[in-house]
Amino acid sequence: MRASKRLANGTIRRFLCAPKFVQGPSALAVLLAAVSGACGNPLTPDGNLLPPDAHPLAPTSCGPVPEQTVPVGGSVSVRVCFSDENGDPVSLSASSSRGAVAAFVADDSTVTLKGVYPGTTTVTVMARDPGGLSGTVSFSVWVPRVVPLADGYNPAWSPDGSRIAFMSRPPGADDGSIFVMNVDRGGVTRLTNSIGDQYPVWSPDGSRIAFMSGQRDSSDIYLVNADGSGATNLTDNPGFDGRPAWSPDGSRIAFMSQRDGNYEIYVMNADGSGATNLTNNPGNEMNPAWSPAGARIAYNAFPAGNSDIYVMNADGSGVTRLTSHPRSEAYPAWSPDGKRLAFGPLADTYGDIYAMNADGSGASSRLTKDFAQGFGPVWSPDGARIAFRSLRRNDYPRLSVSVVNADGSGEASLALGANGPTWSPDGQKIVFDCNSGICLVDLSERGHR
Repeated sequence: MRASKRLANGTIRRFLCAPKFVQGPSALAVLLAAVSGACGNPLTPDGNLLPPDAHPLAPTSCGPVPEQTVPVGGSVSVRVCFSDENGDPVSLSASSSRGAVAAFVADDSTVTLKGVYPGTTTVTVMARDPGGLSGTVSFSVWVPRVVPLADGYNPAWSPDGSRIAFMSRPPGADDGSIFVMNVDRGGVTRLTNSIGDQYPVWSPDGSRIAFMSGQRDSSDIYLVNADGSGATNLTDNPGFDGRPAWSPDGSRIAFMSQRDGNYEIYVMNADGSGATNLTNNPGNEMNPAWSPAGARIAYNAFPAGNSDIYVMNADGSGVTRLTSHPRSEAYPAWSPDGKRLAFGPLADTYGDIYAMNADGSGASSRLTKDFAQGFGPVWSPDGARIAFRSLRRNDYPRLSVSVVNADGSGEASLALGANGPTWSPDGQKIVFDCNSGICLVDLSERGHR
């Protein structure tokens, strides 16, 4: 039995109705059957059946769904859109090529994914209308493999990418020492024997490592050769000296110091000589970051309660305030080409990752939108992505290491219970603090960068 249905745009579509759905020849019965979806297999205007693979009234996807990344134990919600020419409601179901990798639940227009086991899978979402016609869309899901490397914290890649420096507490020790290891987890070597050694930073040529040593209120900056020889106290002052940052040519070290009663930005020669206060203000200035060319230093300061981003010449002249927002902003990071600065909120405060032109022109761009907190941005070597510590709303209260593209797209968490990401020089791997110590994620395992 045949019936017709006028669509919202005035087009008349004709259907073939199974007799069991239409009791009697009543035109009303036929119309009700067609409208209720009991009639399938739409007919062409001349009354012929469409080929089995041609269903113009079937639900169709509104467009492709981007690849998704979800950490083991984490979840992400993906909006999936279908249109139906009849205007009928559709129901969603989902299937996976590898069900062990990710679990999923389809509900209305959303598919919620949960990472179960490392690997890649293809999720296919099917939308079905009341008449039984269906359409599908598929997308890839990657659950990263987190590789434990060592028992420690504060990992830092060597410039050649062959070794990782880190802080670890030897058995029976109350405080940490600086160690290095090969990326393959071999060749672990203890470099220092001081009290409270932490935050190692490689010199640009990979021959030396600067680090902090001491407690929070009394800390100095030390230097040690990469083979463990020649450990030297560079600051040797009362109060806090910390957060060393090498100049790109390796000749100087910027750091933050509390020797004058408040935090200031200092610069000294790499041998500890010539320490100079660059800021010399009554407020606090913190977290120095050299520009790639070494001509400028970005930092955050507290001029009137909140923290804002500043930049100055490497000799302390030309101070420029880049941000002035009600929220506190800190931890500036230069893009590899020196044209942009990324920044986030202060530690233990809420906010997103932003980026702006390093000369202060234009408005800052909000890069993350699905996080309660984004903190400590670090650019990939090619400048295409930014890694950061995050507190994702879906995963609260567990911290995670996340990445976002430099244009704000593609934000994703890589690992839960993680902190302090740093990129390998080739941009293919990220190491970070994790629940089991120091861990690694290899981004090439996703099949693309």
